[in-house]
Amino acid sequence: MAIRYDITARKEAEEALRRSESCLAEAERIAHLGSWIWDARSNEVRGSDELYRIFGLQPQDPTASRVAFFDRLHPDDREAVRRVIQAALQEERGCQADFRILLPDGSERVASAQGEISARDAAGKPRQMMGTVQDITERKRVEEALRESEERFRAIFEQAAVGMAQLSPTGQWLQVNQKLCDILGYSRSELVQKHFQEITHPEDLADDLDCIQQMLAGKVSICAREKRYIHRNGSPVWAKLTGSLVRDAAGEPKYLIAVVEDVSARRRAEQKRQRAEAKIRQMNAELEQRVAERTAELVAVNRELEAFSYSVSHDLRAPLRAIDGFSQALLEDHAELLDPEGRRYLERVRHATQRMSHLIDDLLGLAQVTRSEMRWATVNLSEIAWQVAENLYAAQPERQVEFVIAPDLHTEGDARLLKILLENLLGNAWKFTSRRVPARIEFGRTQFDGGPAFYVRDNGAGFDMAYADKLFGAFQRLHGASEFEGTGIGLATVARIIARHGGRIWAEGKVEQGATFYFTWPALAGRLGASCNAAASAVEPPQSDKA
Repeated sequence: MAIRYDITARKEAEEALRRSESCLAEAERIAHLGSWIWDARSNEVRGSDELYRIFGLQPQDPTASRVAFFDRLHPDDREAVRRVIQAALQEERGCQADFRILLPDGSERVASAQGEISARDAAGKPRQMMGTVQDITERKRVEEALRESEERFRAIFEQAAVGMAQLSPTGQWLQVNQKLCDILGYSRSELVQKHFQEITHPEDLADDLDCIQQMLAGKVSICAREKRYIHRNGSPVWAKLTGSLVRDAAGEPKYLIAVVEDVSARRRAEQKRQRAEAKIRQMNAELEQRVAERTAELVAVNRELEAFSYSVSHDLRAPLRAIDGFSQALLEDHAELLDPEGRRYLERVRHATQRMSHLIDDLLGLAQVTRSEMRWATVNLSEIAWQVAENLYAAQPERQVEFVIAPDLHTEGDARLLKILLENLLGNAWKFTSRRVPARIEFGRTQFDGGPAFYVRDNGAGFDMAYADKLFGAFQRLHGASEFEGTGIGLATVARIIARHGGRIWAEGKVEQGATFYFTWPALAGRLGASCNAAASAVEPPQSDKA
């Protein structure tokens, strides 16, 4: 005999249960959510595979009692979890707790557990609890990272050296930092009750609104510009504004972030610089006008000087030659008709006319030095000095004079003018040593203020330093014409030459103990040369301890 049962329905139900349990286990695995049942009498815990994985235990370990699960709790969290469970059992309510799990490899997980009383004994006391444990390690990590990020943002926001603010798309201040309050002069409570349009300079508002519209339309992501706010006291505040739009997950405008840097000081400095530049341009224009006028005057003066030179050269020389010639004729042809005193008078007339002729020559030479064009080149001053010395020897071979000229003294300058300079300085030394036997004249180079300076030194008559400021003026003489001949033009000519080279000249001396003339200029001075008016400053002597 046999009995056959149709178990199709049971098998289908078992298969459906198996599929349901499989789906539940997969869902728990995906959600990192384990389920558990705790029997209070046996202290046994039965849980899903995901629960064991969360606690780092082998799935369905028969030895995994409540104690085994508690042993995996972080020591610092065990007591808190125990109190939560005890309170739930005593007060017969559900419980919830977050705790840390220590895994065998030393790592930690963070879990969140919930539980409810699921069965009671005959006396109504809790006999069983069931619940879930979810691994929230990743969520906690994200929450912690978000918290740290918010704290950093808050610190940056509050401690920034520039003003920062959060605004609604309509322009209302939502959050502001203290620096922005300092810049605009409002308190936080006052500022968050306003829209930025209320404290923007009217002339800058249209541009601000245009920037916002472009960001809302997605044309630009950041807008930066300089604008003016109105301070609480009514004064304008120049600021550099950088704004950006933050959108939500759906791409809709959420709020604006603004960074405001106070640039009022820089703006004031720029305005001051612009005013200074405008003033300089005005002064330059006035100076150019004055230079043009002065140039025109100088051109006119030069023409007058040329006319004067022509007159001196031709109109004055002829009468002088006539006076000298007729005086000489009287002395040669009619000397017997004159007594000795009359002949002496004629000699004095001739001497005066000749001296006048020399004076005219020197004046013309001085004018030529002032007006002639500079031709710069490398000049060997030593060679020129020897040429001048040879000419002086040839003119008075009976003189006993020792020349000491340093070799290879080169410089940059106008060769013709420098020759005139040395002719005058060496000629002066030759003249003022005429009463010295033997006489000595030196030409060399020394150091002055870190650069080269040339000098001409003699052991002649010298001069009193109290009158040194008169040396380089025209017609200024420290010795009478009866002592030493001359017109008083030579050193004035020297001063003009030095001035045209952009340099200076000075002298030192003592009466009857000789004199030294120093002169210097930059080796590569400006090619334009100095004007005649610079001669006065060029001859100013330095302090004696520097000379």
